[in-house]
Amino acid sequence: MPLPVAALALAFSAIIGGVHPGADSLLGTGVSRALATARAAQIRDVRYALSFDLTERDSSRGTVTARFRVVKRGDVILDFRGQRLGAVEVNGSALTSPRFNGAHLSIPARSVVVGENVVTVSFVTKIAAAGASIIRYHDATDGAEYLYTLLVPADANQLFPCFDQPDLKARVTLRINAPSEWRVLANAPEVAPTSGSGSHGTLAEHQFGETEPISTYLIAFAAGPWSTVTAKTSKKPIELLVKHGQQYSTVALSYFEGLKYPRLERIEGELKAVNTRIDALESKVDALDSKFEGKFDALTTSIGFLDGKLESFRRKLSAEIRRVDEKLSAEIRRVEGTLSADFVRIESNVDVRLVAMDRGMEFLRRELLAEIRAAH
Repeated sequence: MPLPVAALALAFSAIIGGVHPGADSLLGTGVSRALATARAAQIRDVRYALSFDLTERDSSRGTVTARFRVVKRGDVILDFRGQRLGAVEVNGSALTSPRFNGAHLSIPARSVVVGENVVTVSFVTKIAAAGASIIRYHDATDGAEYLYTLLVPADANQLFPCFDQPDLKARVTLRINAPSEWRVLANAPEVAPTSGSGSHGTLAEHQFGETEPISTYLIAFAAGPWSTVTAKTSKKPIELLVKHGQQYSTVALSYFEGLKYPRLERIEGELKAVNTRIDALESKVDALDSKFEGKFDALTTSIGFLDGKLESFRRKLSAEIRRVDEKLSAEIRRVEGTLSADFVRIESNVDVRLVAMDRGMEFLRRELLAEIRAAH
């Protein structure tokens, strides 16, 4: 019976050794350490040319042209988990049926060259009050809506396809299409706005210069009907964007560990309106004090009575807890004694079965050796 014996031996070996799982894929959710390490050894000199259209309320259509140098041949993986991925072009050729799993876009090695590469991707990203990389804030005081990006700590790949790891810094240029009455601010100075028109009225295209190398989570822009406040300094003016309709008389610059921090002071008319509301509230508080003055003493007496009742209940509860605790301790000791006896009995049975298994295995070993000798 050579086959059954060999099969039994293999099955027993599999039970003892177990099954080893495969390695994690680089295309899994998030940016794994393995993926970040592989890209850091493969990619150099990254540049992003970004374009966003901010004329829709709940989403933004965009394109990114990523330029980078490859020093190690292989698939190139970009991160993206926005709303929708569009056309992909690699080094001037359309990439048909791109490999995209909702978290990463994989560019096959056959489309990539060692040296300079250009990848252009169109996409759609979400605009929302929360849970998006472009945040929409509705201000109840002026009825306006303001947009700003929030990419920290790892949401740049929710905004656009990129190498979303801090050590792959990139130079970034930004182009934004927005309503002409909006102000737009980004990482770099604006080159020149260009007016136009579309289905959403008069539009303006804002083109911003190239940044120094920055990590993806630092890429930022804000857009909306902002007002502007400028602080004059001895070197370069500091321009601040504030909500529409708010006005400030002065801008003070405070120093903290050598850095300048702006402090705004509202105009007197706005402060006067606030002070008037505060005075009205204080008058109402004084009226309530007069109305309930005689009832406060009675309430204090009632509170003292309730405190006494609560202390009595607390003492009774503590005594009951001690009684229950003693009862539980006795029951635990009884159960522990029973379990100890059961464990002794189980251990004895296990020892008997282990001896029987050892004898069976020895018998199988002798049978297997006999068959091997007979075969030779």
